[in-house]
This record gives sequence, C-alpha cells and structure tokens, in this order.
Amino acid sequence: MSTEFGNAESALQTRRFVVRAFTQALFLPLVVGPFLFVPAGTLAWPMGWVVLVIFVAGNLGLSLLAAFREPDLAEERLTPAAGAKNWDRFLTSATNLLLIAGRSLKKSGLQ
Repeated sequence: MSTEFGNAESALQTRRFVVRAFTQALFLPLVVGPFLFVPAGTLAWPMGWVVLVIFVAGNLGLSLLAAFREPDLAEERLTPAAGAKNWDRFLTSATNLLLIAGRSLKKSGLQ
C-alpha cells in the first residue's frame, strides 16, 4: 500500500517539476534576452538567437531529464536551502545575470 502512495506522490512531484520547467522555459528568454540583445543594439543578431535557443533548450532538457530520472534530487535542487538568506539569493541571481551581460558586451565589442 505504501508503494502505491509513494508512486502517486512521485508522479505528482514529477508533474509539478515538469510544469515548473516549462514555465521557466517560457520566461527565461524574457530575462536573458535583454542581456543579449540590448548590448548588441538590435534584435537582428542571428547568433544571439542561436545562443538564446540553445540556452533555453538545454535548460529545459536538463530539467526534464532530472524530473524523470531523479525527481527527489531535482526538487531538492530547486528548493532554496533552509538557512538561505534573501540577500544570498539576490546576490546569486545578480551574479548570474551580470555574467551573461558581461559576455554579451564582450561579444558585441562594446567592452
């Protein structure tokens, strides 16, 4: 009986993770795109679109792979640490965005 409950719970957890992965894939271009195209000064930059598609597809693919292979681990990785402070979460996000922006500036020749 506990196996059935465990399977149902695991299926629900996987479903939640898949929805989260697709939601993230929808919004990721809105966050990353400006860091690619604003420094370039145009949306007519084919390599920028290639980078964005590869980044989103890779992120989605790895998220889905984790969801189906190791849903417990995937959920743990997405859940902030119990003792994580808000400033730490902000600093991590800001650092990631600045890394993307820095690479975009370097590639566009503005740096």
